[in-house]
Amino acid sequence: MIFINICRDKGGIVQRDDSLIILRVALGVIFFAHGAQKLLGWFGGPGFAGAIQLFQQRLAIPPYLTVIVIIVEFFGAILLLMGLLTRLAAALIAVDMAVALVKVHLPQGFFVVAGGSVGIEFVFSLLAMAIYLAINGSGRLSLDRLLRERVGGPLGRLMGCSSPPPSRPYPHRRRRRSRRSMARPSSRPCRAPPPGPGRRGPCRRASL
Repeated sequence: MIFINICRDKGGIVQRDDSLIILRVALGVIFFAHGAQKLLGWFGGPGFAGAIQLFQQRLAIPPYLTVIVIIVEFFGAILLLMGLLTRLAAALIAVDMAVALVKVHLPQGFFVVAGGSVGIEFVFSLLAMAIYLAINGSGRLSLDRLLRERVGGPLGRLMGCSSPPPSRPYPHRRRRRSRRSMARPSSRPCRAPPPGPGRRGPCRRASL
């Protein structure tokens, strides 16, 4: 599966694993800023009460759904930055962006125009990033990697990528050696009982 190949520390696959870290941190920073605007009023945001009122008046979104959006964006971003429960946090953010894309940004077109319409291009990029992290996990530098080895099972896979199963060194060489050994006659002395009348023992058959 995809998450098994990503986590192997061999060859060029390590670069793909490092790209997960870059993608995870970038997405976490973006959503931490947006979540802090809605929850704490930082960065010129409306704050918790203002976000609820704004969503209800302009988008007709009920307050409980606005609270869920704020929790997902703010605390999901923190989980992404820590690399903890990355698959779950990224999946929730992907659902959030999918709803925003269809309900808010799709009627405004594709492009984001300064001072005008806000199309789907930015939200679509965030959605794709979140889906990628939900599929492939958190990467090497994360709390998920430290915890999944102790937890294991489905919960360990939810925390990140599972460790690859141990592989035998050079299994094809072992198979070739076993076939050669089967083709060669045995050099051990025969210890079989002497053949009876009218029968041929294994030693006589090997000497032919």
